[in-house]
Amino acid sequence: MILLQLPLCSFSVIQSQQVGTTEKKMGIFSKGQVHMEATVNKTAYAPGESMLILAKVNNASSRDMTPKFSLTRSVEFRAQGDRKNEEYTVQKVVDKVITSYTKQEVKCEMRVPTDEMPSIENCDIISVTHQLKACMFSLRCIWTSALPLIQRLSSHWLFHNLL
Repeated sequence: MILLQLPLCSFSVIQSQQVGTTEKKMGIFSKGQVHMEATVNKTAYAPGESMLILAKVNNASSRDMTPKFSLTRSVEFRAQGDRKNEEYTVQKVVDKVITSYTKQEVKCEMRVPTDEMPSIENCDIISVTHQLKACMFSLRCIWTSALPLIQRLSSHWLFHNLL
């Protein structure tokens, strides 16, 4: 898992792509391996924005695979030395089957709900983080990248704080 903590004033970092890659060897009931490289068009999103996801999949296995992308929200509450964790699936997209022994590019768009809460970091009692998980359906999740969401910033704030 890749965790990115970004200062809000770093606009060029927020606009840069995130890339994750992994390879998974198949188990007892199938042969070969699956390689996936997933890219999202930027690092942080505001509620209502769409994230563009591109996954390059090399299914060199004997099984058909189905790519699945999900946006999850993790909330951690902390009080008096205790912790409580909750995880929610905010949005998910399932693409078409990738047949065995083929290479394919998967492109999809996932919209962050307009009522989704922003990520909260650097707080002593609560943290809220968002992650985009890219998985192959007949496997366990093979690539996860944390994707912080930010609140939509006003142009006045951007002009005075970024320039």
